[in-house]
Amino acid sequence: MLEGTAYSDGSFLDGPIVELARGGWAFAVLNDDGVTVASAYGVPPAWIKDIGGAEAWGVLQAGLRAVPGMLKYKIDCQPCVRMVHGGAVEATTANRPLARVNALVMSVLEDTPAERVVWMPAHKAKQAAGQFRCGDGTLLTAMDIEGNAEADKLAKMAVKFHRVAAAEVKHWEEICKHTLELAKWVARATWAASNC
Repeated sequence: MLEGTAYSDGSFLDGPIVELARGGWAFAVLNDDGVTVASAYGVPPAWIKDIGGAEAWGVLQAGLRAVPGMLKYKIDCQPCVRMVHGGAVEATTANRPLARVNALVMSVLEDTPAERVVWMPAHKAKQAAGQFRCGDGTLLTAMDIEGNAEADKLAKMAVKFHRVAAAEVKHWEEICKHTLELAKWVARATWAASNC
């Protein structure tokens, strides 16, 4: 069971074409000395279709392995942090596209005080330590930068396991572009025929 600070991340590549988009999640847990004590990455379930879902799935996976209430979460996804701070009822209302994954996250974090879930700036260089503030007002640390970078690297690695080949992506993009051009032509022809 994990203690320390968890840095979670999600990645989604090759969208917005749903058939091509592939996601990955990851987390890295660092202890108080800045030593990585755990990390994991993987592919979210097929019903997660966007980056927000992948980000939340990463938080969920870290939470499932945590000592209840003892893990601090530093998350670079503001909507994930807002979801946790808004509470379970707000996070799981029927009009929320991510209500299903939010319900899972909220149940895992029910013993975690909201102040232990903090937004942090993402993708910063080592020199940025002390230059930016996290959501709780504390300064960004070198450990934060390292943990975030590790989670980001692992989430992208997870996507590589099932990413569609670049040639196939290019072929789909060409077909979509051609289909759009045909649809525009049909629309112009229909308008011209109706207005003659």
